[in-house]
Amino acid sequence: MADALVLARALISKKDSFFAKAFSDSHNISAAIKEYEKFMFEFAKENAEKTAEGLKKHFSKEGGEERARKFKDYYEKHTGQKLSEEVFGTSTVNAPASPPAEG
Repeated sequence: MADALVLARALISKKDSFFAKAFSDSHNISAAIKEYEKFMFEFAKENAEKTAEGLKKHFSKEGGEERARKFKDYYEKHTGQKLSEEVFGTSTVNAPASPPAEG
């Protein structure tokens, strides 16, 4: 929704400008869209870089442990309760390769 607000502000700013009186509406709309796109490309670039960095960390060798550590830190910060390492350890857990046989 923030992008819609940025576009609306760009359109409004061009509507009342000096150029709006001197040029056609299509010219002013085009100028407003260019202003909007410049902002959105920079905004998208920042978020794409953040996402790429997060993906690298998430799928790294220690990604699972790092994610667990973040959850633990968040929980402890917001509840004021410490989790014991026995309950929430940071060592790798070796899961079975396949589910146990039924029976």
